[in-house]
Amino acid sequence: MMFVLTTFSRADQVVYQPGPFQGTDMWLSSVYNQTAVDEWRLQTGGWGDEYRFFIKFDLDGLPLNATSAVLWMLPYDRGDSSTLVGMYVDKNTGVWDESTTVYGQTPSQYLGSVSAPTPGYWYGINFTSIYNNWKSGVWDNHGFKFRPQGTNNQFSQFYSSGLPYVYDWARPQLIINYTPTVTPLSLKMPLPGNKSWMVTTEIGAGDCKDPNPDPNNPNVGHTGVNYFSIDFGGRDESGILRSDLSIYAAAGGKVVVAEYDTYNGNYIVIDYVYDGNLSTGYQTRYLHLKDNTLQVSYGDDVSQGQLLATMGNTGYSDGIHLHFGVRYANVGSLTTNELTFVSMEGINLKSYMTECDGVGGINGNWIAFYPSTNTQ
Repeated sequence: MMFVLTTFSRADQVVYQPGPFQGTDMWLSSVYNQTAVDEWRLQTGGWGDEYRFFIKFDLDGLPLNATSAVLWMLPYDRGDSSTLVGMYVDKNTGVWDESTTVYGQTPSQYLGSVSAPTPGYWYGINFTSIYNNWKSGVWDNHGFKFRPQGTNNQFSQFYSSGLPYVYDWARPQLIINYTPTVTPLSLKMPLPGNKSWMVTTEIGAGDCKDPNPDPNNPNVGHTGVNYFSIDFGGRDESGILRSDLSIYAAAGGKVVVAEYDTYNGNYIVIDYVYDGNLSTGYQTRYLHLKDNTLQVSYGDDVSQGQLLATMGNTGYSDGIHLHFGVRYANVGSLTTNELTFVSMEGINLKSYMTECDGVGGINGNWIAFYPSTNTQ
């Protein structure tokens, strides 16, 4: 089975809703589960004992300065005799993860208290100043801890990022509003329209089949100047592997590279300032294109949706796919804030994520597909 993502952001907003591979959250208790429980739910409260939960988002690739940053979680009804409970919120100041944290050991700073949630209604917590301090490096990002205000058969429970993909809409999410410092680039997916296409490697790191990529292997994951890159496999939402898949321009611009090299294979670079100067403005990159299929040449002006080439496996590639990269001033690193503003099909680049069946199982199949409206 598979799903097609349909969550869209405004031009000045990011909606980031990670799945099991990207999300970091867990719960534990003072008695029954003193080490982390990483599953589909988060819970706080207790009945004589005490439950706490932890949640953290990877903020790399998100805007540097937010005008608002809100954490949203969806609570649900336990369906028993317990009552809901308000929570104390802490900012974690120490390291934790989803498997080794022991109850009570993680240091934290108390932030304040919040009221009990209403099951079935999204529950929002504004943390704008904290987000901005995390992004600027004033504080290390170790996420939040939620503790109960009572433990007399009182519980509040929320869905976690580990929720199975058929319920991906209910996972915790960040909604970040920001003011762009440059006019952002708005792209269409460089693949045929009226279909949805498989993402095999997201921006940064690796994918759900390779959760621990080797940073010294440039063929695994997207790092360095290629951080803001997405790999698309040749499968659409039907699961059918398409051969000789056409690649289209994601936006109009000037071709500044249309050639072959050993690493990139046949590749095309399009500049959006139209001046051919890679040290300014936005560029998109299309790598590993099939031999003898390039339809454009250096210096050509192209329009959005114009045919560029065919998906291939040339250069340093591990199979037929499109490596699609976005750069600003010829740099695509995670510290390039101008790239955090870029959207494709109305979706921020950070939100193009991989997911495998078996809830991120390393031996599963990719199931994350994203829609294209690009037409020639």
